[in-house]
Amino acid sequence: MPTTPQLDDHGERILVVDDNAISRKLVLYRVEQLGYAAESASSGAEALRMCAAQKPDLVFLDMMMSEMSGLDVLHTLKKSATYQDIPVVMISGVEEAAAKEQCLTAGASDFLNKPVEAEALAGVITNLIGNAPADDGNGDKMALSNVANSPILEQTYIEQLAKDYGHEAARGFVTQFESHAPELLRTILDSSENFEACHQAASALKGSAQTLGLSRLANACRIIEQSCTGREPFETKAAAQKMQAYLDEALRALNA
Repeated sequence: MPTTPQLDDHGERILVVDDNAISRKLVLYRVEQLGYAAESASSGAEALRMCAAQKPDLVFLDMMMSEMSGLDVLHTLKKSATYQDIPVVMISGVEEAAAKEQCLTAGASDFLNKPVEAEALAGVITNLIGNAPADDGNGDKMALSNVANSPILEQTYIEQLAKDYGHEAARGFVTQFESHAPELLRTILDSSENFEACHQAASALKGSAQTLGLSRLANACRIIEQSCTGREPFETKAAAQKMQAYLDEALRALNA
């Protein structure tokens, strides 16, 4: 008899629910790259069984699913005294304002449109359950001087994205990164003494960089996260000043 999948026993637990395998895998991948323990369910019924087996700290839930819709799952969770406090973020390809309002009225904590952007995902998670355990400042701290030893681009990441989602979708991830990364960098540079804003932007940029295998840029972002957590303005500013060069070389590598 098959067993119900279990979420990780350590750290915040996030459940990703979507009956579309590609959409589900993308969100799951982004969540894991941000450093959170995560599991996925391919149906509403499976999601409810997983919640019963081990209560998650956050649920990402597709609005439109066959058999049992995301709204039905949301209503079920919010009617339960046991599960009504779980933050639920609805995800949908429907961009109409009415869809968002319907979900929020039903008890959703937030609403994201497909395709889910890495920085939006990171911001929502941080707002609802806080930073991932890897970002709490208690782990091994990388020295700024060692960042340059990291590879600019690990090509296998791009190849895996193309294998999982197709070459066109993989190129779309790169284009999305090229569009949003400069904006996140500006936030980091302008907020090096505003630790909360700087940390959030660095986390979002790190998640996108990790998805594409941009290890050097991701490690620079990690240092900024750590220095923001430790409220170290000198270290934060020193790392931020190197970010433009790291981003420029990352963009060149992606388009080589």
